[in-house]
Amino acid sequence: MMYINFVKKVFIPMICILVLIGCEKYLPKAYQEEEFAISALDDKACECLNESLGDTIYTSALTNFDTSWVGSAIYANVEEILDSLEANKIKVTESDTSFTIVIPEDIDSNCVSLITESDELVLYLSDFVEVNIINTAGTIVDPESKAISLETIYYAVSPDTIYQDTLVTDIIDCSKLKTRLVYKLSENRNLMQIIKTDKTMSNTFRLVILQNR
Repeated sequence: MMYINFVKKVFIPMICILVLIGCEKYLPKAYQEEEFAISALDDKACECLNESLGDTIYTSALTNFDTSWVGSAIYANVEEILDSLEANKIKVTESDTSFTIVIPEDIDSNCVSLITESDELVLYLSDFVEVNIINTAGTIVDPESKAISLETIYYAVSPDTIYQDTLVTDIIDCSKLKTRLVYKLSENRNLMQIIKTDKTMSNTFRLVILQNR
């Protein structure tokens, strides 16, 4: 009986481990080396989130433009709201740099105008927030995906290494990325509503908008 228990608990697991190790060298190279590579799009977004370049967008309560723009009235007046936001330069678009978004401390949600050329976008934010994309008809456009891959979460480039033909002096990683949203839009002018949650860490965060290509 002791011999049988030894075989079950020790010998059989050892055999399984040796078989797995032996089979690894016969796997295709893609499975051994390339399976966990970060996408080029996420790579670019993480680089932008680590840079200090880009415009700062100071948002303002919609009631500062029109006292009636609260609740459901927002959905009925999207085009007028977009006109007011754009006139006050509260707008964002696809860019190779990040925007710094500042929301007043006493406001839980706010809006910016989202102007785009592409109909397929990925939004990257450095905080835990909810986002509603509202088209000019007042309809919320649901994201295609909210997922962040493990490859992106654990991605990092160490300092003092050559990365994309450039010497990296500071670590590049994706630790700043907290929210990732993929959208397909039918219009190039939409209202982007940003809503704080109980997980939101700050009134100021970074936003990167890239074409999904």
